[in-house]
Amino acid sequence: MTHESSVPRPPAGNEAVPRRRILVADDDEVNRRLAGMILSRAGHEATVVESGEAALAELCAASYDLILLDVEMPGLSGPETAERIRREHHAPGQCTVIVALTAHSGHREHACCLESGMDAVLVKPLSLEALLPWLSPCGDA
Repeated sequence: MTHESSVPRPPAGNEAVPRRRILVADDDEVNRRLAGMILSRAGHEATVVESGEAALAELCAASYDLILLDVEMPGLSGPETAERIRREHHAPGQCTVIVALTAHSGHREHACCLESGMDAVLVKPLSLEALLPWLSPCGDA
């Protein structure tokens, strides 16, 4: 499954980044807390959930500028969740960036994530520096 090619490339410079609404799905409580803390301290609004199913439910209630999905979650994995988001929650003209979070740096896992409709793969531990390129609004890159 492919997704629209209107997803922005990360900006090259360090432009000011406006406040973004970010959804984080990770089954590990420490990772959820860390992501929420990093994003909140950077001035963004972070909603953290514990599963792919919870992420889909959250997307029915609100919209987000960026979605961070742990690759290995019980129930719906990150790639499975991304496929459902692209299929069920993607409106024409909407540009929601989905980034995979993984502890593995293998090529096969990264390819699977990108094929599922994710825009990028970041290796944990998560850092603001790694996220900065993906925090710009769609179309501003």
